[in-house]
Amino acid sequence: HVMKFGVQLMREYNYRLASRYARGNVTFNGSFTQDPNNRGTTGDPMADFLLGEASGGTLGSPQGEAMLMHNYSSFFQDNWRVTPKLTLNLGVRWDRFGPPSFHDIPAARYQFQYGSPNYSVTYPTSMSDCGCVQNNLNFSPRLGLAYQATPNTVIRAGFGTYYGEPSIADADGARYFIEPPTWTEISLPTDRLFQPAMVVSQGFPPGLFPVTTVQANSSVLTAQEKKPNQYTVEWFFDVQRQLPGNIVVTASYMGEGARDIAWTQNLNTPLTPGPGTVQLRRPWPYFGSITLYPAGANMNYNGLALKAEKRYSNGLVLIASYTWSHDINDGNGMSLNDDTSSIRDPYNLALDRGNAAYDLRQAFVTSFNYDLPFGKGKHWLNRGGPADWVLGGWQVGGILTLQTGPYFTPTLSVDLANSGTTDFPNALTNANLPSGQRNIHDWFNLAAFALPQQYVYGNAGRGLIEAPGIHNMDLKIGKIFPIRERFHLDFRAEMFNFTNTPNFGSPNATINSPQEGTITSTTGNPRQIQFALKLIF
Repeated sequence: HVMKFGVQLMREYNYRLASRYARGNVTFNGSFTQDPNNRGTTGDPMADFLLGEASGGTLGSPQGEAMLMHNYSSFFQDNWRVTPKLTLNLGVRWDRFGPPSFHDIPAARYQFQYGSPNYSVTYPTSMSDCGCVQNNLNFSPRLGLAYQATPNTVIRAGFGTYYGEPSIADADGARYFIEPPTWTEISLPTDRLFQPAMVVSQGFPPGLFPVTTVQANSSVLTAQEKKPNQYTVEWFFDVQRQLPGNIVVTASYMGEGARDIAWTQNLNTPLTPGPGTVQLRRPWPYFGSITLYPAGANMNYNGLALKAEKRYSNGLVLIASYTWSHDINDGNGMSLNDDTSSIRDPYNLALDRGNAAYDLRQAFVTSFNYDLPFGKGKHWLNRGGPADWVLGGWQVGGILTLQTGPYFTPTLSVDLANSGTTDFPNALTNANLPSGQRNIHDWFNLAAFALPQQYVYGNAGRGLIEAPGIHNMDLKIGKIFPIRERFHLDFRAEMFNFTNTPNFGSPNATINSPQEGTITSTTGNPRQIQFALKLIF
């Protein structure tokens, strides 16, 4: 037995002083120098600027946070060599991630109750009040196994849970926020025809700050006192075997499940699609968005991997790997913000469970480096002299990447549901065309979708369509020129995207757009070649 234990105490103090619009933001778009009879093609923003007549103006109060967080962790691990062929790794970890408290900053939390137009505002009772219920039961078991089945075969397996600190401390981690009216941004009205938002020589109107009341249509944040920490459950199993020729092959299965990931939920979305203005149908019509970061999004990953590695011998080193995997999620959380803005119904996240935006089903990557068998110390032309200078010491290497594309989501550009969220079409059939029928003008089956009825959410899911993949070959040709015993010159010619293969971007996924299904972009670069000389001594 080899036993280890440890503790970690971390005090994090994050200070941010922001000044967005604190000095004012003024815009000019040419509205006030347009010909009234020909507004579409006349007017100049610089001319408006010289006249001092602004088309837009915003002034905000200073904002920022002074957040204090205390995080505590401890672990115990036992590496147990049960037999000469079997080793177990047994362990447990405990974490407590403390939500931030705010120092010398007037933080607050708005609280709402469905069915009531009223709201309340809660403030910290002290500078150490986080407004939270601490999570004290974040215990994470760990188990690992290594077994030598034969002299050339090893079996490994593992399982563990891993808790994580909130991705963004002042959003999905905090329970108090810098809210209106303490923090407010005021936009000045303009008709962009006759009444400027402001006249520069007169400055911003006096008396705008401090603001003592919440302005209509303000956007605010709210939070739950008790909120679980995000965590993952991970597991794997692989078999590794050594073959003749210094070759090692590995077959693996890997899985992961992420739970309680924070996502963005607008609690002030109309409860159901329907007629009437969106603002008046909100649960609290006086406010704009009311954002909550609940811990409810999930993700699952499963993958099979094959890997072959030839260690250096006879001038050749090579690694080749192939992975088949599938990644499903509700939305990737705040750190990646994958599709969370396109959730159609914030009261039913399950409608948007589907292929993740980074779900790459198949990937093959191989890299190699080969010393050509010519020249001094090699199999042929090894006597030195001019032949060695010309033909000896050459190397060739490369990286080949073949990868299927990620998945993207079809949407609509109109709000047929009249809910203020992103609209989705109805799916009639599988939109993915056979590979031989795909082209940059019609990447997917345009007849696979239809517009839903008005005031109804479309039924097409997230991540339905596979985007173009990647086919890339990088090549290196090099030669080492020996000069003296302690000096040699290294020459390299490196070619990126050696075959000059275009890798296309994702097509237009707006179903009711004239450009539906059309690809207008590429990813990566065309062929690039670079040369280098390096003197080594």
